[in-house]
Amino acid sequence: MKLFFISSIVFLNFISSAYSNWNFQVKENPMDNTKSVYLFTDEAFSNPKMNIPHNNTRVSLVFACSNMKKWSFFAFNESPILNKKSIKSGYDEITTRIKFGNNIENIELIHEWGQTALHVKNDYLFRQTLSGNLELLLELDWYGEGKVYFKFNTTGFIEKLKELNEQCY
Repeated sequence: MKLFFISSIVFLNFISSAYSNWNFQVKENPMDNTKSVYLFTDEAFSNPKMNIPHNNTRVSLVFACSNMKKWSFFAFNESPILNKKSIKSGYDEITTRIKFGNNIENIELIHEWGQTALHVKNDYLFRQTLSGNLELLLELDWYGEGKVYFKFNTTGFIEKLKELNEQCY
């Protein structure tokens, strides 16, 4: 009986922490009374670890919605400085690779100059591709560092995305 009780506690702790890698944040704009809702992962660090001054770079994968619009992006704690980009007027277009499970695909990202986010160009396709996968690996060619990788735990994404959509509409 004691073993059953201990096993039940361990199992319940596992279930309660299974989706703890996702967090919500709601921001309200008092000027126009609009609400923006953000769903984001725990922060990821680069692998391999980058050198100073980028050694403390971290990033979260974020899904957002407001006023019937949806978007997703990678939110860094500092502006990413990347190689192999197409320079446009006020922003860069980056084509890089992501890995979902065993599938490696190209992804197009937009980086507005001076900002700390890399926006996913095709949000709908990105959300569809992410559904059903337990982790995502993002590859970036960082200036002065070469290729670095950021791994995100996406367990529970489908359930949390439904919650996000319910809060937005």
